[in-house]
Amino acid sequence: MKLQQYIDLFYDGSNTDFAVAQGVKPQQVTQWKNNGFIVVEHVLYSPRRELAEVEPPKLKRNIPLPRGRERKTKG
Repeated sequence: MKLQQYIDLFYDGSNTDFAVAQGVKPQQVTQWKNNGFIVVEHVLYSPRRELAEVEPPKLKRNIPLPRGRERKTKG
């Protein structure tokens, strides 16, 4: 969930209360929110990069293997 949603849910929307609980200044919380940080299972995550979009059919086939590797076939 977005950081603001987490703060709304667990800290009644108070950035200050959240900051105090995390041991940081409220300005740090503002930076996290502005930079798109999210919370998953009470862990704060920062985005590193946007991933290229891949169409579902390409996920299972047409992926080149490293040289010297062969696809294993059943049988």
